[in-house]
Amino acid sequence: MSIFTRISSTKILANHKFKIIPFFLLLVATTIRVVSLTWGLPFSDRLARPYHPDEQKIITGAQFFPSNIQTNQDFRYPTFMHHSLGSLSIPVKHVVSILPVDFDVGFYHIYLMGRIYSVIAGVGAIIIVYLFAQRLFDTKTGILAAALTSFSLYHVQASAWATVDTMSSLLMVAFIFVAYLAIYDFKNLVSFTGAGIVFGLLLGTRYTGGVAAIVFLVFYIDSKVQNSQGDRALIIVKKVILDYRFWIFGLAAIFTFLLTTPGLLIFPDALINSIAFEQNRSSQNYLPLTDIQTWKNMIRSFVDSIGGAIAVFALLGLMHYRSRHKEFNIAVFLMLFLVFAIFGNSLMTRYLIMFIPIFSILAAEVLISILRNRNPRISTIGVVLILAVVLHALVYNIAGVITRLDETRTKAAHFIEEKIPEGSTIGIGYVSSQFGWRIHKWRQPYIRTKNYREVDFTNVLNMVC
Repeated sequence: MSIFTRISSTKILANHKFKIIPFFLLLVATTIRVVSLTWGLPFSDRLARPYHPDEQKIITGAQFFPSNIQTNQDFRYPTFMHHSLGSLSIPVKHVVSILPVDFDVGFYHIYLMGRIYSVIAGVGAIIIVYLFAQRLFDTKTGILAAALTSFSLYHVQASAWATVDTMSSLLMVAFIFVAYLAIYDFKNLVSFTGAGIVFGLLLGTRYTGGVAAIVFLVFYIDSKVQNSQGDRALIIVKKVILDYRFWIFGLAAIFTFLLTTPGLLIFPDALINSIAFEQNRSSQNYLPLTDIQTWKNMIRSFVDSIGGAIAVFALLGLMHYRSRHKEFNIAVFLMLFLVFAIFGNSLMTRYLIMFIPIFSILAAEVLISILRNRNPRISTIGVVLILAVVLHALVYNIAGVITRLDETRTKAAHFIEEKIPEGSTIGIGYVSSQFGWRIHKWRQPYIRTKNYREVDFTNVLNMVC
């Protein structure tokens, strides 16, 4: 018997020591997320600055909470992340206000808190993945799904940023899990209300999380079909509509969403204006769905978001016709189809981060089914595949962490300060004539503009050329 076959034997996997694996996974997952917490912050290097463009939107909202509820009219993002982080940071803001601050801007403590908040959300998503996959399938699938989420590159990288990505991934998998329990297990008013609350939080974190409503609907209709006793489709639809729990779910979701984004009640037109602005801004990237480049971009975004190896098995899992829970596969397929249909022509990798836990569950089921094959050779292949996929993802992450630690923009900031005399003129290249460097300054090294004269280098080049 080969060593791989012995590793894959049921006796070893069923051993009580196997139960410590989830805790080991959480330890490793937390470690690789915490390593980059101070990346781009002056805590680790006085000339480092935040290099993620979306963090500032969250941090600014948290910094001026709660007074900005009555003034903010930018609803490109709903405000659950802003306001919850703002609430958590109130005691810290009071302490920092009485301490000497050496930084040019004194709110980097909120950045750090936001990143810790994001790490907690990322680790929380791993725990929910484990519990959900265990409920759907078994412990082995739960552990592998948690491992795939733990080492998924974009999930790891985004966990060290104060953005909505990992929070939305937590709430996405949490909502689908709670919805599944409410519809198939508990079936009571409290569980439906809980599902509505989690869905409202998901909407309050990212509008695109609303596509998860189709998962709830599929589960709900499937449960009615299972108990229909041969009823016609019209009667089943009638049962769904007349079920008061369905409406309680909707009311709980709406109430929670408005609670997370109360500014919409003050400025209802601001949401439409914000959406129109965002559509106009990103319209330059739109390609028709009939363009082959659109599909190449979608595939690239999907593969980049979760990693090539995991992506392959996630797709196989989505099409797994022998799945023990076809209702889950169908619901996820319809949700993803809706995502690609609506956002496909401008789909960005970060939009898919919130679906990574779901992709991990799909991939884990396929890999475990190969591992369980009665043919020892196929079972051995299953062990090799699992090791290869997990190790590939882990090495990919380690490479990403190392790359992030060697930040060239911070090095450039030191070069400018150490090599260029104060009072010199510096030509700064803009991203475009529309977006100057101050708007996209995260692309540039930190420059003490009070010490240097600034020249619009992009326009100078345009005139010369």
